[in-house]
Amino acid sequence: MSAVSMGTHGTSGRRLAGYGAVWGTAVVSGLGVMRVAFEDRPYRPGQLLEDIAGVVVYLAPFVIALLATRLEDGGLQRGIWMGAGVLGLLLSISSFSGATLVLLPGAIMLLLGVRRARAESLAGRSAGSALAAVLVVLIGIGAWFSLQVRTDPRCFVLSRSGGTEFWRQVPDTAPGKGVGVSLGPHYVEGTCGSDVTVWGATLSLGLWLGTMAGGALILFRRPGATLDRATT
Repeated sequence: MSAVSMGTHGTSGRRLAGYGAVWGTAVVSGLGVMRVAFEDRPYRPGQLLEDIAGVVVYLAPFVIALLATRLEDGGLQRGIWMGAGVLGLLLSISSFSGATLVLLPGAIMLLLGVRRARAESLAGRSAGSALAAVLVVLIGIGAWFSLQVRTDPRCFVLSRSGGTEFWRQVPDTAPGKGVGVSLGPHYVEGTCGSDVTVWGATLSLGLWLGTMAGGALILFRRPGATLDRATT
């Protein structure tokens, strides 16, 4: 009979951190799917890239933490969990609407998993663990701030022609006074505002996708990173 073990260090801590990572991954993925499913208007220019980057910013810390549950390097593992947990706490209060508070349970479970895994491990804290935590937090903060770089205010109108709706950029008829769009007979609605810049969204995506790709590459290329298998 073959069984798969979770390794010899921090088994219950790893399990708890894994629950936190799964919680965050599932919640953010669900919110992203709901946003797409309930979007009844075509995307404005650049809006799709902005939405994808926004989802990845909140999703990536938990995906990284989930990948880390397969690591056999306990210090590196705990460092990644610590960074993802701290980042999860920060991201949970990043929305004025309070929608991101659903990330809080996942972040707390990650941090409690670190504490439990450290208590179960014979090894003490290491510089590599601290460095991993700091890097995860810095990458996450950099990716989030990249999405705060905005374009100059622009106005768009949603036009309908032959049963097809599409956005078209128009001049602001009331510059400096907020929304200022004059709707014509073929216009459905109008909006003015500042969007995330293309380079900001691209940089944000690049930071996290590069990190996740690098983490996956290290994970699957290192023999010691896979789960221990014991035959009974």
